[in-house]
Amino acid sequence: MASTRSECKKIGCTKYVINGFGERLGLCSQHYFEEYGEKKGECEVDGCTRLQYARGYCSAHYQRFRNGWLVEDLGKPLKTWTKHHGERCSVTGCQRSASKKTLCGLHYLRKARGTDLAQPLRKLKSRMMPHGLAGYKTVHDRLRRNRGPAAKYQCVDCGRDATDWSYQYGAPDERRDEESGFLFSEDQRYYVPRCRSCNLSYDKRHRDLLQIEKAA
Repeated sequence: MASTRSECKKIGCTKYVINGFGERLGLCSQHYFEEYGEKKGECEVDGCTRLQYARGYCSAHYQRFRNGWLVEDLGKPLKTWTKHHGERCSVTGCQRSASKKTLCGLHYLRKARGTDLAQPLRKLKSRMMPHGLAGYKTVHDRLRRNRGPAAKYQCVDCGRDATDWSYQYGAPDERRDEESGFLFSEDQRYYVPRCRSCNLSYDKRHRDLLQIEKAA
C-alpha cells in the first residue's frame, strides 16, 4: 500500500513534505527552512549572517544550543570551507577534490600518519560477488532503483511509514553476505516494506525460529 505522504509543492522538488508547519505549507524541510528563515531574518548570534532556523538561531548555532553550549560560547567561529575548496588534490595523479591543505581527505590522513603519499591508494571492493552474482549492497541498490525507497510505502505489519526493504527469507537463491552476515536474495519478490522496529522484530523471530529448529 502506497504512503499517503505528499511531495513538496515547489516545482521540480521530489522530497516529501515534513510534519508540523511544513505539512500545512506543503513544503519539504529544505524549502520550509528557506521560507521560514527569510521571514525571521538573520541569526541572532553576533556576526552571523545565516538565516534563522529555530529559536532565533541558524541551523549551526541551533545545534550548538541543543548540545548544551553556553550562550556566550555560541559565537565562537564556525567551521568554514577551506580556501582550496573546489580544487584538485595536489598529489600527482589524484583526481579527488582538495579538502585540507591542498590535499584530499585520504592523502591528508596519510600525511598525518607519516605514510608515503606517492603510494597507490587501495581500490574499493567491488559490490559484485564471484561469477557475476550481485552482492548484498547491490541487491538493495537495485531494490531502491526499481521499486523506489521503502519510505514511499507503508509497513506491511503495522501500517506505519516504512523505512527498510525487509527480506522474507526462504528464496531459492538465498545467500549470506560475508561482510555483514545477513541473508539476502536477488529475487525482489522476497522483499517487502517494513518500518525499522517491525523489521528488527521480524529478523529476530526468524533467528529464534532457526535456533529452535537446530535445537530439535
